[in-house]
Formats: sequence, C-alpha cells, structure tokens
Amino acid sequence: MSFEKYYFKREPFMPDLGASMYGRSKEWNQIESFLNESLTGNAIRAFLVIGDYGFGKTFTLNKIREAIEKPKPSIKNSNKTLCSQIILAETEPATSISYEYVTKIFFSIGMEKMFKIAAGGKYNEKKLSKKFNPVLKGLADRKEEAFNWLIGETLSAEEKKNIGVRKKLAPSEALGVFMEFLKFLKMCGFENLLVLIDEFEYAVNVYPEQKLTTLFHTFKNIYDYFVRDGGTTCYAKHIQIIAITPKGYDVINDLEAKMRQRTGGGGITPWMERMRFERNQVSLGLLNDNAAEELLTERIEKERMKHKEVSFKTFPFIHPSFFKAIIEISKGKPRSLLDYSEIILEEAARRDQKEIDGDFVKKILKEYGYTE
Repeated sequence: MSFEKYYFKREPFMPDLGASMYGRSKEWNQIESFLNESLTGNAIRAFLVIGDYGFGKTFTLNKIREAIEKPKPSIKNSNKTLCSQIILAETEPATSISYEYVTKIFFSIGMEKMFKIAAGGKYNEKKLSKKFNPVLKGLADRKEEAFNWLIGETLSAEEKKNIGVRKKLAPSEALGVFMEFLKFLKMCGFENLLVLIDEFEYAVNVYPEQKLTTLFHTFKNIYDYFVRDGGTTCYAKHIQIIAITPKGYDVINDLEAKMRQRTGGGGITPWMERMRFERNQVSLGLLNDNAAEELLTERIEKERMKHKEVSFKTFPFIHPSFFKAIIEISKGKPRSLLDYSEIILEEAARRDQKEIDGDFVKKILKEYGYTE
C-alpha cells in the first residue's frame, strides 16, 4: 500500500472529522458567539454556515457537535443542550418534508440516547399529551418499537399494542409530536435542541418550490408554537445551524423575495426576518498558505508509524517545494488540498519515488488534468 511504503499507519489524507481546524479562527469565534447567545438566551434562532463544496461545511458542523457533546468552557449551557445532525433530501424526496425533518432528528439523536433520557428524566405526565406519554414510557422501558414509531417506521399490530399506539406516526402528527418532545426535554433539564442541518442545498435542489416553502413554514410554526405556549418556561429551544452553498442561499433569498411580492410580506418572510441571516452567518473561504501547510503537516505527522525514523519531519514530502506547489494548484481549497495530496502519494509509490517535491506535484497533477 502506498502509505505503508512511506511509514504511514494509514492513508494520511482521507477525510478525518477528528482533525484540528486550521485557518478558521475568525469564523469559529463567530460560531461560538452565536452559540453562547442562543444557548443561554430565550429565543429560537438559526445560523448559516455558507461555503462551496469542499470548503469544510461538514467538518465545521462536526466540530460544533463535538464542542457540544464534549463540553468546552467557552460554550455556555452545552451540558444542557441535545444535539442532532441531519441531511434533508439526501435520497428520494419524502411525501412530507416536515415529517422527514422531525423523524430524521429523532433518528440522529439515536435509540440509546433516547432510552437514557426517557429513563433518567423527571417529567410531569399531566403536562404531556395522552398520545405521547405511552411512547415515552416505551422509551423508558427500552422498547425498540417506541423509538421506531418516532422515526416513522411501520410497526406490527403487536408492537403498536406494546407501546399503546393505534397507528403509525402520521405526517399530520409529526409537528405536534416534535413540540411535545421539546416540552419533554425541558422537563428533563435540557434548555436546547441544537439541530445541525448539513448540505441544505440538497433540499433546495431536490424539492419543488411548494415543498421548500412548506419546510420554511414548518420552521415558522415551531417558532410560533414556542412563542404562543410560553417559550422557555414550557419548551427547550429549537436552535438551527444550517450548512449551505452560496448558490443554495441565493435560491432561498430569491424564493423569499418572490413570496414577499406574492403575499405582501407573508409566506416565509416572517421567519426569515426573525432569523436575521444577514447577521447570523459565516462564509468559509479558501485557506491561507500557513493554514493549508499546517493542515497537511498535521495529517502527515498524525499518521506516521511510531518507532520509524525518517530523514525529515514531513517525509516523503519535501519542504517547502511540495507545499508551495500543492497549495498553489489547489488554491487553498481544503478538499482539493487533501485529494491532490492523496493522488500524489499514490503515484509516488507506484513510480517508486523516494521523495516528493514541487516538480513531481506539478507533473502528476498536469497528467491528471488539474493544471496546464
């Protein structure tokens, strides 16, 4: 294997969500500021992470999730926040986009975590609906059918009887069940449900305008129910961080403008205005040379076989010529930096190249059509 030849434990340039974040300190500070305001505040809020493909949107969302699930002192109330990470419309469009949104959140939280929350939580059954209480009891008793009902699975007659429901979770019931869940979380000591929505451009590209509008109406309805029924005295807050491409964001703005003209300020306009996306967003750009070099160097050092002596730290990649060439050709795009470096390593092994310099990089990437 190419990586073993150069004393790597495994391929060093494969996607690694556990790697460090480089060149994003300004953006991360903005994200932390939003989280601190949102997780300790009283309002439902949303935030955008905007970037083209390969600029690190998924990586950034995973770092946010990591910061919540492995609490950092810099993020307040992370220990009172439940996190869910989803992708909408990644396969075939669902019949109900609201139903898909709710069931994917439950699926992402996971069965074991739902069991644990239900078994350990102290909640008042009288403040929850008669339909939702049996499902919670089923979760507390570690009944898989209770979790399967929440994620929209079809249950047998016996399974439905076991958890006290008569039918499958219907699309028309999904939003109501979600609000009951937010109420239940609040009773269990959670202040927030943080939903990380990755690759939102999928939904923008896959769903027709009517269904996309329905999705934003769902977000608006969650906000309206929250305000109408007592806000944080009743519910855990529904906080969203949405990753999307610039083109996808343009489509949403165009849709909002069209709806505004058609309805005179109705449609999705109220929700968009409340979320203030013009202020609550970060844009992920290209990495500067130093950040790009740090990213690659960390991968090289992290995957080096222990007890193997090499002639220089970044072996077989010669410093600075390899780094200068790969950064110049990739233009500092994170995904391209890693993809091109992987190609170079494989070709070096195949051609029995002992060390890799800038000339070799240019030669190989020219053969692959990435440069002229």
